[in-house]
Amino acid sequence: MKNSAVLNRLSTVFIALMIVGCSGKESPRTADPAVTDVVTSSVVARVNGEAISEQDLQDAFNRTFSSAEALALDNTIQAKLLDSVIASRAIAQAAKKMLSAEDNRALLASVRLYQEELYIKAYLQQNVSPEPVSSALVEAYYNSHLGDFGQQEIQKIEFIRVVDQADEGQRDLLLTLYATLQTSDQWAELAEQNPALVYRQSWVTPGLLSNEIEQSVAGMAVDDVSSIVVIGGVAHVIRILAQRLQPAAPLSEVSAEIRKRLVPLQLRKAVKDVSEQLISEASVEIFD
Repeated sequence: MKNSAVLNRLSTVFIALMIVGCSGKESPRTADPAVTDVVTSSVVARVNGEAISEQDLQDAFNRTFSSAEALALDNTIQAKLLDSVIASRAIAQAAKKMLSAEDNRALLASVRLYQEELYIKAYLQQNVSPEPVSSALVEAYYNSHLGDFGQQEIQKIEFIRVVDQADEGQRDLLLTLYATLQTSDQWAELAEQNPALVYRQSWVTPGLLSNEIEQSVAGMAVDDVSSIVVIGGVAHVIRILAQRLQPAAPLSEVSAEIRKRLVPLQLRKAVKDVSEQLISEASVEIFD
């Protein structure tokens, strides 16, 4: 339907250009100054036998100009509307002859689909009234989507790693100390006693650690010690010191965002309810 919208816009622009383009010269026929409002006869012109009615003129005018623009137009420009509609009709007829049967079929199918969309839009505008987003609905959404607003489990970890990844002696030292690390709570002191080791401690949130460390500590509980993790050739040992739930942002700070999220959801629900009701009332036959 994107192509239909583009073509629709182009045809409107064409009519506008024709009106403006013709405004500087005389029309080959006597212009009716009131053509945009009142046309004396139902059929005002024919192009290869195809009628152009007064309603065609009014529709073309309404699609081309806004109400404000219409007020600013003088009678000379308004009188050129028929010329532009005649030109549009002649081009449309030529295109219909030029297109293959398959192209014409595809074009008519697009027109039908666009017509159906307009009917749907008109019906929904008249019959769909989404429920207002209440405070209770906002709170319920907040409580069921706390993770969207910052609630997450964070961990306090400590780790020891070797200083020089290329030093096999340092890696061997970490292997030797591994049994001690599993039972000792003095990791910082051990690192101070061994210049070949580095000690760090920090609170971390999911996604901040490397993939290798994330995978190693996944499922670990407080006081659990990881296996030796090699990251970029550097050996690490990690322990979980604490875990806590970081709270979500207060509801008062995110309620406006939640309301923005819920408005289209409420509209979608209302449309779904209307469509289900219409389908239940309709006679539907599905063929294999």
